[in-house]
Amino acid sequence: MKTSSSFLPLGPDQNDASFALDLLRALAAQVVVFGHAISFFNQYPFLDYPRFAYIQDMGVAVFFIFSGLLISHTLRKGSTRNDYGFASFTVDRIARIYSGYVPALFFVLLVDLLLIKFTQGYVHSNEFNLKTFIGNLLMLQELPGRPFIWITGEHINSFGSARSFWSVAQESWIYLFWGALYFFRRGGYTWQQLLLIGCFAFSPIMNLFFAIKGTGLLVCWLFGALVEEALYKGYFKRISSWLLGFAALAGGVGY
Repeated sequence: MKTSSSFLPLGPDQNDASFALDLLRALAAQVVVFGHAISFFNQYPFLDYPRFAYIQDMGVAVFFIFSGLLISHTLRKGSTRNDYGFASFTVDRIARIYSGYVPALFFVLLVDLLLIKFTQGYVHSNEFNLKTFIGNLLMLQELPGRPFIWITGEHINSFGSARSFWSVAQESWIYLFWGALYFFRRGGYTWQQLLLIGCFAFSPIMNLFFAIKGTGLLVCWLFGALVEEALYKGYFKRISSWLLGFAALAGGVGY
């Protein structure tokens, strides 16, 4: 099996590559925090929309680009094993996501309860209820086109004050869509598999046209997958990993 280009190997044993990727992701996280702080405190309006692009959106776009790159590498690596298929990939993704997501959701629950009890003017009352909590557990928050309105009776927002949880749901559906598309091709797509792929693809594709939040993130994610393909085939042998990081950042500005 081919390996990815030597300038940016994706294996966990490659410390230099891990450092570069981790540093870029850490910088993107700080961009998100900084952008939200600018919008929340409104102290520097020249750095906020409409005078400037939402800074936090750039950081989110970079995260999705790297996600597309790394998940595509995971799929390529896993496909070499006979015992690793869509079910294994799904269990692995769910375990990785929910191991951090569930504690974060309960942390928001605790913090918001304290805000309700000890402060006045809690502004997220409409999103602080059992239905919204369960909807967020099922990754139904902020989905475009309101596909689950027949189940819930209304659109599901992000739970309580956790306004950024919408991106977790979007990325989770992209994982399932891309994983199913990748693994089901082994034996040719059956109509049942195509139906399942369509269900997984509904939210990411609808987000391109009827986005509630995160317009175009599927494009950013697929750009990352395209970069992984180019790395695998050795197209970037003469480009440093830092230039790739700046290219990802430039792609985020377009989002």
